[in-house]
Amino acid sequence: MYSEYVVFEKAKTLSFLRYFLHNEISHCYVIWHDGEKWMKYNTTVDYVDICELTEVGGIIIPITKQDTEGSPICFNTCVSAVKRYIGLRDKFIFTPYQLYKRLAHGII
Repeated sequence: MYSEYVVFEKAKTLSFLRYFLHNEISHCYVIWHDGEKWMKYNTTVDYVDICELTEVGGIIIPITKQDTEGSPICFNTCVSAVKRYIGLRDKFIFTPYQLYKRLAHGII
């Protein structure tokens, strides 16, 4: 059985988007442990990175996946990828900080 988590951290590069995001929580991705190693599913506008994880930083929140249909329209962002991965269909969550608040307060 997998142990799955969402990691929230400060983005390394943001360009103009940094003006719309929280100072410390501006990127998110999923990690999981398969019993032997830690894996990471990280996506940005430019690429998708699925690899073995060597170290983790940031705020880590355990998740439970839900069985829901995907949203018909979404942006290609880290938040959209995490929401699809965990099955969250809240169309009013756009930023990593909003997703953090939702998951940290146990609403999901």
